[in-house]
Amino acid sequence: MKKVLKVGIIGTGWISNQHINGYLQCDHVEIAAVADINENAAREVMRKYNLDCKYYSDYKKLLANSEIDAISICVPNAFHSEVTIAAAMAGKHIMAEKPFVSSIEEAKKSLKAIKENGVKCAVGYHRRFNPLYREMKRLINKGDLGRVFFAQSDYIHNFSDLPIISWALKKEFNPSVFHAGGGHCVDMIRYLVNDEIAEVCAFVDNSTCPECETEAQTIAIFRFQNGQLGKVTSICPNVITPFTFNVEVYGTKGTFKNNKLILDSFPDFRSKKQSEAYAVYPEWMPDNTPGITEPWDIEIKEFVNWVLNDDEKTDLCTAQDAVRAAEACWAAVISNAEKRIVKLPLIDFV
Repeated sequence: MKKVLKVGIIGTGWISNQHINGYLQCDHVEIAAVADINENAAREVMRKYNLDCKYYSDYKKLLANSEIDAISICVPNAFHSEVTIAAAMAGKHIMAEKPFVSSIEEAKKSLKAIKENGVKCAVGYHRRFNPLYREMKRLINKGDLGRVFFAQSDYIHNFSDLPIISWALKKEFNPSVFHAGGGHCVDMIRYLVNDEIAEVCAFVDNSTCPECETEAQTIAIFRFQNGQLGKVTSICPNVITPFTFNVEVYGTKGTFKNNKLILDSFPDFRSKKQSEAYAVYPEWMPDNTPGITEPWDIEIKEFVNWVLNDDEKTDLCTAQDAVRAAEACWAAVISNAEKRIVKLPLIDFV
């Protein structure tokens, strides 16, 4: 096992703070370099975290540094694949922010580069490490919920006051708002149902946000290969409500709705009184701020361990998983545009 993992941060916008914070909590990591075309932004991040490391204005020069073992990709969404391919060809392990890729061609090229260069690549669907969803996954795997037949998740977010608003509504930098936000939900229901999505039908409306160049409001319906159904709702950025990320899983023996669990073994499971019907977990629903509900730090620690220990098993969203989630998001966009059900996969290999 390599004693110290030397990491480079590419892109020093808002999300880079979550990656850096995670790496600083690891015993066997050194942040060796940062890269950003905006030197002032990069220097500010270096100052904020007291990073004694190299700065590059060109990320390709960072990748040319032979001392760096792994990188975090924190650039705007449209450039994730470009940097992934370059990093893989440079032999660097990759922690890429989501969405991973923006087209079928990008997906094929990215997966090919990762495979041919023997690097590990994880994608930032960090909510897999939220304790509520880990508990859902545990109970599903144990069989306590029976056969899961329906799962749904909502991504409702007014991000008008976040720095990303300057680029997130522009197709040039963020090719799909649904993929960028609702992709979290698609990954989550795939992760919990543990099956591949086979068919997608979706509807999009931009009436509340005409400045959005892609999708402001999306409802997508999914059918999995083994017949289970799923639904994802994505509403952003102009919505009058706090950040909301709901997850509900329905099985033949039990239901898990956000932080409330009900099993058929509960004597009062048909009761209208929630205190009698449910086992209630702490309110660990995501709130889009760092902490136990948004475990970016746990995700980064898992990535470090995955790389250093060379372990094939991981709960991280791998590049292959991220492509499957991306396909489902693209299929939703196609379904709305062409007014038809779209069958998956769109890519004939992963």
